[in-house]
Amino acid sequence: MKPRKNEPIGFRSRLDGWKAIASYFEHGRRTVQRWHADFSMPVHHIGGDRGHVFAYVDELETWLQSRDSSSDPKIDWQDHVFPAPLPNDRASISGTSFLTAERQRSAEFVDLALKKWKNVSSDNLQPIARLLRMAVDLDPFSVPALAYSAAVMIAQGLWGDQPGSISYRSVTAVLRQADELNSSFVLTRILAGWLHLVVDRNWSAARRLFEETLQTAPRNPIAQTGLAMLHIVEAKPGQAADIYATVIEGLPLNAFVMGQSAWVDYLAEDYERAIAKITHARRGGCSGRSFDVVEALSLLQIGDSARAIEHIEELYRSSSHGPVLTGALGRAYSISGFVGKASEILETLTKDAAPGMNNKSYAAALIYTGLGESQKAVEALEACYRGGSVWSLAFHCDPAFSPLREEPNFRRLLDRINYPVHG
Repeated sequence: MKPRKNEPIGFRSRLDGWKAIASYFEHGRRTVQRWHADFSMPVHHIGGDRGHVFAYVDELETWLQSRDSSSDPKIDWQDHVFPAPLPNDRASISGTSFLTAERQRSAEFVDLALKKWKNVSSDNLQPIARLLRMAVDLDPFSVPALAYSAAVMIAQGLWGDQPGSISYRSVTAVLRQADELNSSFVLTRILAGWLHLVVDRNWSAARRLFEETLQTAPRNPIAQTGLAMLHIVEAKPGQAADIYATVIEGLPLNAFVMGQSAWVDYLAEDYERAIAKITHARRGGCSGRSFDVVEALSLLQIGDSARAIEHIEELYRSSSHGPVLTGALGRAYSISGFVGKASEILETLTKDAAPGMNNKSYAAALIYTGLGESQKAVEALEACYRGGSVWSLAFHCDPAFSPLREEPNFRRLLDRINYPVHG
């Protein structure tokens, strides 16, 4: 087309380009409107009057089952498959260099985040979250960026870095966005299984989603570790340990997986093995708060309180300790008769604790149990449970709380959590 009179050369092509960009963002606006419309689904509030965890129970499951699961790709952890182009109008502007560059840069951020995720630890979880956030900002239609952002939020909620009441509601919303764009992306179903595991405690629904994934992607570590957690819920730490041994073969430098594997040994009351596993991991260059925590918890159960205090104090001084290691130190003081020191630590944990911070609740329960204050210990554990903490999957078989097992309030808490087996 020839330019009109007095129209600068190239004006028409630039105008067409800007129209294409406007069309792209208009599609985004319409998509966001659809997402907001979808948020009208009912929510269930659990945890009593003091709780603030909201669970999408039957509706979430119905929503997932309504998708065509037969098209799930056989995705291997080692070979990530990115989804096909999504909206037709997006494909129509694929030639716009500005948008192409944005999408390419977004994909690069996702790729870097996934490489870091293989070796994730408490030290690099936040950098991974930032990379994925930048990827979403650049390309709000990137299903991998959305799904792995949800995975990071679940990890933060599980280990207490963020209140579960915030993390898990955000995860549900992000998973809906990802599924709107590509219903066959397998990670969304796995993460829905994790929500069943830690929010509404629907063990059978979680198992179904994990096992369906593992039928087509047997090496997917997020589904494998989810199934391992179900074995912990069933008080079968030996079976969980077998799964973690397989996962570690593929992710030998993943500190989260190594720490969880040692935690399973602790739950199985194999404390020397847990400590040996942590020592071996550290010699291989792994580090993280989970190692310090499991080592401290194991030392407390071995019975040498003087050794435990000395070693936990050393861990406390030399690491970026979190609340649970602080609680383990307080527990060591309490069982050794240093009640004043234990009470001081307890005050620091409970003084300004934000609602839903799972680690602080678990840490306080450790100290209360050591001090013999069973009622306060159970109240702290209940707060930990309402926050959707990973610790709450093992209250019934956690050696730290064996002194509470005959307490009626503790038994009622176990009934409310509805473990398949009470240890």
